[in-house]
Amino acid sequence: MSTQIGVSRLLQSKFISGKQKNDKFSLRAFAQKLKLSPGTLSQILNGKRKISHKKAREICELLELSPIEREQFLKDFNVKAAPEVKTVFLSDDKFQVIAEWYYLAILALSETIDFKFNTDWISSRLNLEKNIVIEAIKKLLELKLLAFDED
Repeated sequence: MSTQIGVSRLLQSKFISGKQKNDKFSLRAFAQKLKLSPGTLSQILNGKRKISHKKAREICELLELSPIEREQFLKDFNVKAAPEVKTVFLSDDKFQVIAEWYYLAILALSETIDFKFNTDWISSRLNLEKNIVIEAIKKLLELKLLAFDED
C-alpha cells in the first residue's frame, strides 16, 4: 500500500500544479491528459486502485516527468527506468550543419566515386546556388567534417 501512497502523492502534486496554473483545470481534464477515465483517476488518487507497469511508464511520458521524478515513480512499481539520455549542446555552427539538408548532402556527395571538389559541379549536382555551396564547404572544413586528401 505504501507504493500507491507515493504514486497518488505524485499525481496529486501534478494535479494541484495544473490547477494552480489554470484554475479551470479539472480532474476530468487531468484524467484526459493521463488517458484515464475520471473515475479510475479518482480511485488512484485515493489509493484504492493500482496502476500497471505499462501505465506507469505511459504516465511518466504524458506528464513529462523529470529524470528524478520518473525514477522515483517507476521505482514505486519496481519498473526499471529507461537509460538516461545524455544531452549534448551544440554550437550554432554545428546545429546549422544538421539543420540544413545540403551540408549532409555535400558530405554524402564527397564520398561518391565521381566526386569533383569543384563548387560549380557540387552546385549543379545539388541544384544549389554557388554561394551557398561555398559557405557550406567553408563551414564543413572549419568544423573538420570535411578535409582535403590527395585524391
